[in-house]
Amino acid sequence: MLIVSCFPNSGGNRILNYVISLNCKVRIILVTRIVKREIIVNREIFGKNLRVVRKFLRLTQTQFAEPLGITGVYVSDIERGGSTPSEPVMRQMELKYRVNRNFLETGKGEMFSQQPVGRQDNRQDETPLGGEYIRVPLYNAVAQGGPGSINGYEEVESYLSFSQEYAKIQFGNSGLGLASLRASGDSMSPYIVPGDVMIVDVSDRSLTKDGAAYILQIDETTVVKRMQRLSRETIRIASDNPTGWSRDIHLSDLSGEGIAIAGRVVAVIKMA
Repeated sequence: MLIVSCFPNSGGNRILNYVISLNCKVRIILVTRIVKREIIVNREIFGKNLRVVRKFLRLTQTQFAEPLGITGVYVSDIERGGSTPSEPVMRQMELKYRVNRNFLETGKGEMFSQQPVGRQDNRQDETPLGGEYIRVPLYNAVAQGGPGSINGYEEVESYLSFSQEYAKIQFGNSGLGLASLRASGDSMSPYIVPGDVMIVDVSDRSLTKDGAAYILQIDETTVVKRMQRLSRETIRIASDNPTGWSRDIHLSDLSGEGIAIAGRVVAVIKMA
């Protein structure tokens, strides 16, 4: 006769107790075995979120890997969805970079559990962020409606965290009215390429910066195009890629053509 009882311990694992009786003579043998709790992680989601974290920190794959005792090749494999880090490596990520495990596994919640460390500027010097943090919603974007288009602007995928100081310096905005979304299509290449994350100031809907890239709602499609004033009343909606479409339009005709300005692109985070 085999009787098995199972109950959780304080660490969230399970303890299996076996009580065995042999030849009608009661002999009780207690065997305790710890069964580790397994967490099923979507490798593709984890890899994509790890890349977002690494790019936010402005680290190459090799730079990101060194403090963790792994190689840049291993980081590349994780970001491509080929594997997930071991538990010791995951703990090192939490310790060294203060990354939020839940964000990596699900894309939800804050990117960092504490103020991030290791972020690099363009000279590859460490720069502390400091200050209060803002959360910028990252909207899901799926290609639709031709080159350069992005869709799904209304659905929040996750959030990106920035210090107010950094946002003010890099985005010209301390956090009010910022959103982010992914690009698809190549009409704005090489400035914006598929997979890039665009930081958008949705409060700027009046062409305050001539020649900047703007998010436009054209009927049911959301696109990113460069807006240039040709005269006081005429603007050019243009693609950076010569193969993309461009057109000149009178400002008073925008609404009649089903075109609405949704915001200005203030920064582009390269994900490749």
